[in-house]
Amino acid sequence: MELIPADSAVNVPLFAPIKIVFDEYIQASASNVALSPPVEKFNVKIKHKSIEIDHSGLLPNTTYRVVISTALSDLRGNSLRKALSYAFSTGSELDTLRIEGRVYDSEFSPVGGVRVHGYSTAGPAWNPRKTNPSAITWSGKDGRFALESLPEETFAVAAILDENRDGFLSENELIALAPENYSAGDEIPWSIILFAPDSTPPELISVSTEGRYILKIRFSEKIELGGIRISSKPDVGNFLPFIYHEEPQIL
Repeated sequence: MELIPADSAVNVPLFAPIKIVFDEYIQASASNVALSPPVEKFNVKIKHKSIEIDHSGLLPNTTYRVVISTALSDLRGNSLRKALSYAFSTGSELDTLRIEGRVYDSEFSPVGGVRVHGYSTAGPAWNPRKTNPSAITWSGKDGRFALESLPEETFAVAAILDENRDGFLSENELIALAPENYSAGDEIPWSIILFAPDSTPPELISVSTEGRYILKIRFSEKIELGGIRISSKPDVGNFLPFIYHEEPQIL
């Protein structure tokens, strides 16, 4: 396999061509190829034995990683067991940190071919429905993935079963979320489980009193305290809201 620029190359020109040449004919689509961090204009051409990436120009002093999903195969249908990737830098140094994990379905079976995104927490709030990730990869057939060539930052990680191949979370697609943000390079083994996004707010089920000073409010699902404001008419003073640990749907 020939890589242009070469794997781990540094001081790559900002308008350098990006090309991967295989030793046999391949079958793939543009949605199987990613370049991260994202560039403004990005076009993938697949022909015979090669993949070419046209772009509008790279950022200076930045490590880029080209990733190809496990959907790529030869003409006999033999596909990759894990995502294929390599990195190069437009600066004099190459970022080498990584975050690893594994994707499971609701039956706790590993899932391959799932698109995995890393969102830098140094930027604005991210949304899997419309935010371009800082890093991209796909899970292998054993569910394992590695976001590689990362700078020394903290990332939120989400995995999307991207059935329509648009690169974002769409309606009725499954998503898996890391339990917390992780610093690149942390050796923390963890797994994430695909689930259907919940787009409906919790419903109020009942309100009851416990003694003179406690008002118990029950909702249809688990809740969080963030953003909750409580007031009463007539005013009876300050409220101290808290969630019952044994039943996290009760305030």
